Amino acid sequence: MKKIGYVLGAVPALSDAVIAIEMKAMAAHGHEIVPILLGSGDSLIRTANLPYAQDAVAVDNIPLRDAAQVLAFPARKAAIGVRFALTQTGLQSEALLSNAARIAIVARNAGCGHLHAHFAWDTAAHAIVAAHLIGLTVSFCGHGLDIYGAPIDLVLKLRASDFAVAGCRDMADALLAQAPTARVGVVPFAVDPARFQPAPAGRLCNGRLLFIGRLIESEGLGDLLGALAGLRPGSRPSLDIVGDGPAGVRLRQRVLLEGLAAEVKFQGPQGWEWIAEHGRDYAALVAPLRPDGERDAGTIAVKEAMAMGLPVVASRANGVQEIVDTSCGFLVPPGDRKALAAALCRAVALTQDHRQRLGACGRAIILKAFTAERQASRLSDLIEAA
Repeated sequence: MKKIGYVLGAVPALSDAVIAIEMKAMAAHGHEIVPILLGSGDSLIRTANLPYAQDAVAVDNIPLRDAAQVLAFPARKAAIGVRFALTQTGLQSEALLSNAARIAIVARNAGCGHLHAHFAWDTAAHAIVAAHLIGLTVSFCGHGLDIYGAPIDLVLKLRASDFAVAGCRDMADALLAQAPTARVGVVPFAVDPARFQPAPAGRLCNGRLLFIGRLIESEGLGDLLGALAGLRPGSRPSLDIVGDGPAGVRLRQRVLLEGLAAEVKFQGPQGWEWIAEHGRDYAALVAPLRPDGERDAGTIAVKEAMAMGLPVVASRANGVQEIVDTSCGFLVPPGDRKALAAALCRAVALTQDHRQRLGACGRAIILKAFTAERQASRLSDLIEAA
């Protein structure tokens, strides 16, 4: 099996666990993993929950004179990488070529056969150029904001890669719409069902709803607050919002203006430990995503909730409909606040037995289709076939 060089940058807190699960699973599947960090590496290793940090090589620590041999004796396909570096607009071309040469020498010395990057931003650009300089195959994985909200040279990256990875069919269709000749594989992100466990038998839920995600408009929080505001005081479900983001201040102001302060509480950003411990006590998870603008497509919170045995109230958007069905929750049209309000009320009115049946079905879906082993098998097949 090919040894894989993972080109990594500063990993967002909500995504580091996703990447860590994948790296560990790929190693268990038989691939040797070589982490290559953009920058000095010190801050990245401290802040990112990534495995193999002790083995990581930081690009800034590689002397340019060592990497110069890659530029002096390039592979036959090196022209593709150089042309990409000169054509792309997201990074300064000279710096991109210099850092990519450092990545290439690390990958060559380690015996890598493939380079892989998460996020279609600078990590993908560096992986693409480095791989072509030494004749390796290369891929990148989209997460959401990098594909929908703030794409940079995305079509160029799709054309210059051996394949791209989408976390859901919706994202794959979006990528192919921009570059119809690109090779795109669907590899859903996995969650760790051993980490996210259902509540002990007999423990009652707290009767509240839970939202986990970035505080941005496309997560559907405006629709969620609007749905709650449309219900009569006294009949509104209570809601805890976990996360942070640019719309946080505006959303807090809206809670006050809409008279929802008694029902809606902001819990701030929380790590997986908090979610695993407290998330399973809620009545249901709410994911009212909108299929527009700055959206995230990982749906990790939905999968974690299902692993914990929570029913899910979600909109049919951003791949959620590929995970949730009526056996484990409630699906509503995106932006339909009336339907969302009705689903919220149904979720908090569930009997304990009904809630447990929905939760058991949700966990069964995760165990069948969204394990790390399944993710690694799909990604490995794509890499070996590249």
